[in-house]
Amino acid sequence: MGILYEKVATRALFAMDPEAAHTLALRGMALLGSTGPLRAWLERSVTPAGAKPIQVAGLSFPNFVGLAAGFDKDGLGWKGAAALGFGHVEIGTATWHAQPGNEKPRVFRYPSLRAVVNRYGFPNIGSEAIAQRIARGPARGHRLLPWASILVNPRSSTHPTAKPWPKITSPPSRPWPLTPTTSPSTSAAQTHL
Repeated sequence: MGILYEKVATRALFAMDPEAAHTLALRGMALLGSTGPLRAWLERSVTPAGAKPIQVAGLSFPNFVGLAAGFDKDGLGWKGAAALGFGHVEIGTATWHAQPGNEKPRVFRYPSLRAVVNRYGFPNIGSEAIAQRIARGPARGHRLLPWASILVNPRSSTHPTAKPWPKITSPPSRPWPLTPTTSPSTSAAQTHL
């Protein structure tokens, strides 16, 4: 896949608007994640070089390579990301209520620096909708549940830790809470913290 990615996919994605390329890649991961037999085969076949299972804070992960919040803001592609070899996936950053994020354009490429700058402003479908989407995923033991990064947004009347956070229920009726986390290094102008 290396040559196909480098010579074809990368060139096609870089010819597109950066946000459209991000959306296309995420939808591709979502499609991959919804294709059970292919997803299962990839999970068995794709492993990062030198990867071994690890334990952190009492949790077991298939490997040390993770996908941080920012790529999959709505929990669409986490199963596909896991199938492609990520040992853990962080969804988000989500906000308590759905919000559209900043106005477009909000993603900028700097090819000479090999960099991308985004100012999405945390567009997402909201934490409750994400919790419902995750609940439809594989049960624990089949694939580790993703972590969710959640942030306060302007429509929250009180700080979200004062409210009950959405629960994720996966068979057999085991609740998995979405935990509110903060990212002090993230600029959150959209959220009015």
